[in-house]
Amino acid sequence: MHLDADLYESTLAAFQLFYRRLSPGGIMLCHDYPSASGVVKALEESFRDKPDAVVELTGYQAMIVKLESGPINRVIGDLVGRRLLRCYTESTRDCSRPKP
Repeated sequence: MHLDADLYESTLAAFQLFYRRLSPGGIMLCHDYPSASGVVKALEESFRDKPDAVVELTGYQAMIVKLESGPINRVIGDLVGRRLLRCYTESTRDCSRPKP
């Protein structure tokens, strides 16, 4: 799912509506992150209590991969998010193998 709502209220409403319908492993992309303060606030509020990591991408985008709920998946989501973020920030193409 790709969301380009720009404002806090519309972004928050969209996340509340679509997140619960998203299957585990589903991907949400959000435009205007982190450039629009309303989008940032909506993402922070929406994912504060969820196991999914919000990964900042290039081009003012954020990506969220929905995980199953539970404490172990919060740790896994954080690790996946960090690994994906590192791959994007280092501009590497092969993110399939862990880096030391």
